[in-house]
Amino acid sequence: MTIKATTENVTSLVATKLTGAFPVLDASALTGISVGPQSGASDPTVSTNPSGVGIVYQNTTSGETFICTVATAGANVWTNVGDGSGNIQQARTIAGYASGGHANAGSNTSIINRYTFGSNNNATTHGDLTAGKQLAESGTSSTTHGYSHGGATPPAINNIDKFAFASNVTATSHGVLSRTAVASAGAYSSTHGFAMSSDGPGGSTAIDKFAFASNTTAASHGVLTASNFAYAAGHSSSTHGFISGGGSSANHINKLAFASNTTADDHGDLETGVGQNGGTMSTTDGYSSGGTSPMVNKIQKFAFSSNVTAADHGNLTRDIRLSCGQSSTTHGYNTGGGEPARTNVIEKFTFGSASNATDHGDLTLVVSYQAGHEQ
Repeated sequence: MTIKATTENVTSLVATKLTGAFPVLDASALTGISVGPQSGASDPTVSTNPSGVGIVYQNTTSGETFICTVATAGANVWTNVGDGSGNIQQARTIAGYASGGHANAGSNTSIINRYTFGSNNNATTHGDLTAGKQLAESGTSSTTHGYSHGGATPPAINNIDKFAFASNVTATSHGVLSRTAVASAGAYSSTHGFAMSSDGPGGSTAIDKFAFASNTTAASHGVLTASNFAYAAGHSSSTHGFISGGGSSANHINKLAFASNTTADDHGDLETGVGQNGGTMSTTDGYSSGGTSPMVNKIQKFAFSSNVTAADHGNLTRDIRLSCGQSSTTHGYNTGGGEPARTNVIEKFTFGSASNATDHGDLTLVVSYQAGHEQ
């Protein structure tokens, strides 16, 4: 006797008793099925959009594994898991910021300027720091905030200011450095900011590290190879911080690992020694702009991956020192500077080819000694 199976009379099925070909099944009602990791033949990019934070991505060529720690369309942050390398950081496609500095009236300013990357435009005010200050030199940036560390009001200070990219409000205190730091250079990973060197008798080799996620006192993170890195340019790759130039006309470049607290390594030299230079970076190279040697308009490019002498990469529109840099994914930007003849000029140059910078607009004020940030 053959019994037709229906949903009313089947209470259980034993898999080993089933034979023959199965019909096409509708799986739309299935639940409890885990979604595997995203994958591809290369590393994810900031534009590799996951469904949310915590999604895993596997590089099927290298075996490297990443997890999404910030899920924002087109600006995702993919962090390498385990002992791997190469975190995919923020997109840096939106805007540049210049905070604080020495204004033309001879006094320090607390003003934060913001301008958009891409098409030429003038900056607008974006709130204020907690106090007017100069000589913060190069700032640091997370995916959501800018950080201005150290500087002078005067006197020299150790405070860290934090301001939101999303809103035009006054900055808040974000802890302090372990020391007062004037004219220190900044670098940043996806989770921490780094303040390198400072001015003072004999200079400083100190490197401070502070977390973006918590408001605490910064900790020591090793030392530089030399003490004359004050007034130098800061640069960031996904795994290392770099500092170039410094003093009156130094040509050295140092490289420090974000992951370990050790003495920095020598990383070649600039083609021309400079101090008071601006710093920018693409995903593969660092760029030193302007500086005094005496005052120059030279843009110098060095590779993050190899320890070699920097190469010429064109010129700024003018000789300049004490300007600050901002980086998009495609261009370097140089803002303000001068001293004593300060300027409000914003200029940009392309990372893709060695060519001269062009005008991009103006800041809301003439200013030097300001800190640079990018969103």
